[in-house]
Amino acid sequence: MNKLQLKEKLLAEGKRLQETVVHDLETSTTNLLTSANQEGEEDGDSRFESTQEERMDERDLLQGPLDAAVRNLTILQSISPDAPHGTVTLGSVVMTPDQNFFVSINLGTMVVDQQSFVGISTAAPIYQAMANKKEGDSFVFQDREYRIESLF
Repeated sequence: MNKLQLKEKLLAEGKRLQETVVHDLETSTTNLLTSANQEGEEDGDSRFESTQEERMDERDLLQGPLDAAVRNLTILQSISPDAPHGTVTLGSVVMTPDQNFFVSINLGTMVVDQQSFVGISTAAPIYQAMANKKEGDSFVFQDREYRIESLF
């Protein structure tokens, strides 16, 4: 598999994972509102207002994570798999002998074509250590040295 195909698969997997997060948060928010409205119709008394307020508070607690998940999905959608990467930047695939990285958002570990990749955001400390490095360069993170064997 060539580098472009690998990056396309990584990007597709990242989008799939993030779309699942967005969908789950949207579903939870909708379910909370539906639950509050149904309980209110059944109770028909002052408990409705209390229950509805609790559900609205729970929904408000989900809104922040939902907004962040949508922003992260937008970041993934902005990445062009065929954009050249002479240095480590957003959208880069960084391969080292010890670990492979996909600079995008915090996605955790993904396995694509039997290779493991860690999705990291540009806010991650390890990204700060590798930012603007080139193929063949080394960087140190948590007292461990990494050498960039491949960058695309």
